[in-house]
Amino acid sequence: ARVAWGEAPPSAQKPKNIEMKMSSGEAARLCW
Repeated sequence: ARVAWGEAPPSAQKPKNIEMKMSSGEAARLCW
């Protein structure tokens, strides 16, 4: 999961994906 988030460029991330990632606020902060 971390690799996907780190490698996936902002343009590649879709609104739905962002929402799912925001669901894990802690993980999102660590990744970003």
